[in-house]
Amino acid sequence: MTIEEDIALIEELLEYKKLGTLEEVEDAVGKQIAEKPREVLGINGNVEYECGYCGESEAINEMFSYCPCCGKKLDWSDENE
Repeated sequence: MTIEEDIALIEELLEYKKLGTLEEVEDAVGKQIAEKPREVLGINGNVEYECGYCGESEAINEMFSYCPCCGKKLDWSDENE
């Protein structure tokens, strides 16, 4: 390899490093796969929903396409559809 080829390879690797670690990239991709929220029993005995990824349940409702806490994509579709 020439020095120019080495420099080009290093520059390319530095661009990939800006994306994050492999674990960070896998986590971000995993959050884009929609998952149904879990039904949980709320304080007042009513049904509430919990993010299956982070467990957040305070602000999860059908208004959100993504969990406001972790960013996981939520699937609110009816299974009978």
